[in-house]
Amino acid sequence: MNLSITVSPIRDESGQIVGASKVARDITERIEIQNALREGERRKDEFLAILAHELRNPLAPLRNALAIFRSDKASESIKAQAREMMERQINQMVRLVDDLMDVSRITRDKITLQKERITLESLLNNAMETSRPVINSFDHYLKLDLPPEPVYIDGDMVRLSQVFANLLNNAAKYTRRGGKISVSGRKEGENVVIHVADNGIGIPPDMMPRIFDMFLQVDSTIERSQSGLGIGLTLVKKLVEMHGGRVEAFSEGENKGSDFVVTLPGSSAQVSEESNDKSKPEEKPAGTRVLVIDDNVDSARTLGWMLELQGHDVQLAFNGKEAMAAAEKFQPRIVMTDIGLPGITGYELCPLMREIPGMKDAVFIAQTGWGQEKHKRQSKEAGFDHHLIKPVEMGKLEELLTSILNPEKI
Repeated sequence: MNLSITVSPIRDESGQIVGASKVARDITERIEIQNALREGERRKDEFLAILAHELRNPLAPLRNALAIFRSDKASESIKAQAREMMERQINQMVRLVDDLMDVSRITRDKITLQKERITLESLLNNAMETSRPVINSFDHYLKLDLPPEPVYIDGDMVRLSQVFANLLNNAAKYTRRGGKISVSGRKEGENVVIHVADNGIGIPPDMMPRIFDMFLQVDSTIERSQSGLGIGLTLVKKLVEMHGGRVEAFSEGENKGSDFVVTLPGSSAQVSEESNDKSKPEEKPAGTRVLVIDDNVDSARTLGWMLELQGHDVQLAFNGKEAMAAAEKFQPRIVMTDIGLPGITGYELCPLMREIPGMKDAVFIAQTGWGQEKHKRQSKEAGFDHHLIKPVEMGKLEELLTSILNPEKI
């Protein structure tokens, strides 16, 4: 108990002190609140410092790569390696932002799982492919151990791949170069149990109860330059629990490795070969006219190049006035527009463009950095057919355009 004691003099009518009063108050709760606020401030400041560090990390190699491309002395081999590096670094930045958004959506119950019957092998191979660049960058040995017979799970492939990619990234970053990481899975009763183990730095006993807490890092020293934001394990726990499962962490202590065990409800139903036949080649849609509207010239041009590579006829506009004139003359089948345009928002522009003769049935796609549910709702209310979050990934864009132009193939 923490007490606050106040002593006050008692005076008579003449002002003379004739005694004293003492009041004791229990201020334990107030102290606990103050300590919690201070801890919250400390963790917020630490998180912001980590975020700034993690976002700066990719910027240095990206800037270096641009210098390489400007040099007339760089060989095509060096340029090719620089392009691959740029893609890795940009993907890392996108993942950081996506993780932050996912934590926000999960805590507000805004994520809906798209469950399907999937095999454990395809799930883990997908996660390993995502994490391969990180694992290879540390020269780790990765072993996968699965039973010969198929093991099925009813789950969201994207979200569960995210779970195991995060666990693999975590193992890679907290294991010294040239370490060993093993992934194994088995059917145990009605459940499927998956282990992601490493021989890395381990987890100190005092950290174990808080290992899945937000923004916690086992080792936040300067040497751990790729330690991330400390939200990966929080995402893992929440996504696994959304699937009706649980995740546990085990370690014998520092420098003795760690073992993360994910338990998920299994599925005993078999999948027909016909439903899983991926061997048939997909037909690509014929090209169409696409109008891209974005006041960020670089963003508009690079998106235009992506669309041209997919066989589309593309025209660019950088503000609302140019967009209206282009739409009237170009008559695009698809319009991709940013929301935050100068002088007019994409929400305002969309209904105006639909009034242009011949534009009523055009497909409007919002492509913006705003990705919360309220922004998607506003897009729909403004008349948009689809809402994409920047940066738009080429494969997803191609998939969306295929579904628009050849809906019978989807």
